[in-house]
Amino acid sequence: MKKATQPASPASSASLASAEGAAGGGKAGGRQPYGRMLLLIAVWGSFAAVNRLALNTLDVFQVSFYTFAIAFAALAVWMLAAGKFPLLARLSARQWFWLGILSVLSFLYYFLYSLSLSMTNPVTASSINYLFPVFITLLAVPVNREPMTAGKGVSVALGFAGMVLIVTNGDFSSLQIDSVPGVLLALTASVCWALFSALGKMAEVDIVVSNFLYAGAALVFSAVLLGVCSGPAVPSPAALASIAWNSVMNFCVAYFLWFRILRTAKASFAASMSFITPFATLLFIALLLHEPITLANIAGLAIIVLGVAAQNLKCLRPKGKKSPDAAARR
Repeated sequence: MKKATQPASPASSASLASAEGAAGGGKAGGRQPYGRMLLLIAVWGSFAAVNRLALNTLDVFQVSFYTFAIAFAALAVWMLAAGKFPLLARLSARQWFWLGILSVLSFLYYFLYSLSLSMTNPVTASSINYLFPVFITLLAVPVNREPMTAGKGVSVALGFAGMVLIVTNGDFSSLQIDSVPGVLLALTASVCWALFSALGKMAEVDIVVSNFLYAGAALVFSAVLLGVCSGPAVPSPAALASIAWNSVMNFCVAYFLWFRILRTAKASFAASMSFITPFATLLFIALLLHEPITLANIAGLAIIVLGVAAQNLKCLRPKGKKSPDAAARR
């Protein structure tokens, strides 16, 4: 498996699939790992609803602290079991520099996303969260010096059109937004994840080691914020179960599943299946939080997902450009 620094997330699924195309496509057989992929979609899709359940009895500072504490402990056990602690001593100054920047961006993403979930409708916050592939596309132009193609332009336009439909709930006459601060926080979180994804390859560190360090840094940041802005509180059994689920499943199990899938399945399969995640998120919100899902929510999210897929359409690619899978097969 190739080294990587990005946590597994529906946000970066398409870009990761492309990066790992040779690994995924080269070893894939006729049978695709549907079971693993469906479990991964369930883990990704449950994050917003489960996080909001914990926020019913704890504030965002307490939820963040306990989430990163459990994640750090789980990843420490993983590091010990895999014998990866000696790798920390081999990191160069350049790697530590980028790991520091990426740690801040990773923490800001999770913290700001959680804060937006506590301030606005979870359907709105989670739907806006899925704009980060659009921001990744925009950032790839200056950061990775990629050309601005017609497909990328369509992707950006559709992404923001879907966002407007969601935050206005389809009522363009009144333009009443549920919570302007919550919407802005969700947008900022998306930008942080896009920056994290665009810069993620700079450190070139083992995935378990990098995630262990991200969780450790996030634990320190959240502990400081807890002491300054809030205070410790004993979580209820339900809140603790919610926090433990997100900590272990999203920070540990999801990484393992994602890279296993990339090694055994076609990259196109992994990328296309990951487009189901936003709709799984809406399903979990409806089931666990009993929030109403409107037609405007579904239509807006569908437009955003269509925008993410648009940049891979052959008719919108520059002539001579091959798809990631085609390049991997050469």
